Amino acid sequence: MLPEAQMRVLLLAGAAGGALRMASAFVPYEPESIRLESLYAAIDVALLLGLVGIHQQAASRTGAAGLAFFALSVAALASIVGPDPTMFGVDFYRVGASVFALALAGFAVTLLVARVHAITAVLWIACAVSGVLAATGSPLAFMIAGLALGAGFVAAALPTEGQSALRKA
Repeated sequence: MLPEAQMRVLLLAGAAGGALRMASAFVPYEPESIRLESLYAAIDVALLLGLVGIHQQAASRTGAAGLAFFALSVAALASIVGPDPTMFGVDFYRVGASVFALALAGFAVTLLVARVHAITAVLWIACAVSGVLAATGSPLAFMIAGLALGAGFVAAALPTEGQSALRKA
């Protein structure tokens, strides 16, 4: 387990990434925009750091299933950092984002079972459900998925009973 100060830094990075993800849900997408791609890369890196912090806090309680879903979530999120081309007829962003949302939902279930980060877990499950609905072409569902994803990372950084990551910050 990481020292408390390092855990705070990771959770704060995740919260910053989550807040930026929520804000970016309201920014119209522009293909090949260096500003947007830079923003998205910063968000993804911050979320990766936050995910490490959340896993570190919960690892002793989520067991092998938590580790497996965490690892899959990290791999999927890492796959979408940076510009995401469509190659061989495959939209790599959609695939990576879909795997990330589903793996995160699996990780969320392990968090619920472990009774840790419950609000985060519920928001991440909502993200996955909204992501599935977004596959039907609903821009509102895609927006809700992004908001729920970001809010889950922000919630993870908030102090709750039995979780003291930010009490000393």
